[in-house]
Amino acid sequence: MDYIPKTILDIDTGNGIWAFEMAIEYPSSRVIGIGHRSVPDQTGRPSNLEYIQADVHQPWALDSNSVDLIFQRAMGPTLTTKEWDHIMAENIRVLKPGGYIEWVECDVMHHRPGPIQQAFDQYIEQEWTSKMMDFYYTTTFDQLIENTGQLDLKNHMTWDIPIGEWHEEIHGKQLGFINQDLQKASYRNKKPYYTTAWNMTTDDYDTAVQELLLEFEDYKSFSRFHCWLARKPTLPTSSSLPPL
Repeated sequence: MDYIPKTILDIDTGNGIWAFEMAIEYPSSRVIGIGHRSVPDQTGRPSNLEYIQADVHQPWALDSNSVDLIFQRAMGPTLTTKEWDHIMAENIRVLKPGGYIEWVECDVMHHRPGPIQQAFDQYIEQEWTSKMMDFYYTTTFDQLIENTGQLDLKNHMTWDIPIGEWHEEIHGKQLGFINQDLQKASYRNKKPYYTTAWNMTTDDYDTAVQELLLEFEDYKSFSRFHCWLARKPTLPTSSSLPPL
């Protein structure tokens, strides 16, 4: 980061780790984490860090034009299209002119999936559609930013992370192992919901997940992560305004 933001905001902060680390890295900045859950006690919490427990789907208890940098990560799987509009509007409201917003999201669909993962993704897409959520929101996020008319998209980067240990390089294997473990945990945690929603027995579900894990290796599947950076334009000065 080329400048030191005076105020940093972490949206839907979760366990507060990102906000905690930013408060340590930028001790002269005010760092705020906001989310609906209470953040557990943290040993050595910096004095420049504060957490606000609040529903981010409601207006935020923050002044307009008060934040220099906003960070938002992995909120897509929790938001309907209408809720995205609210979150985006609040982001723009609290962001100072000249301030930045950074979003980090992952494609919901899997890349290079095997047949079982394709079937799972189709089920998940149907579920998202029924909830008025955009399964392909990462592919249209550039347009969402531009459509606000109040943000300038500065950068959009992507990273492809293997699922499984099929990658030739050791770093890729390590990332792939972690990513596969996260995928496995996600399917395990959602087992009660998916078996009911998809009308599957627990045995059939377990078998499908085991086959799916093998598919990751056979098909060299991967996840695609995105990072967008946008800036709120500065307000024109009186000297820059056109003559009447």
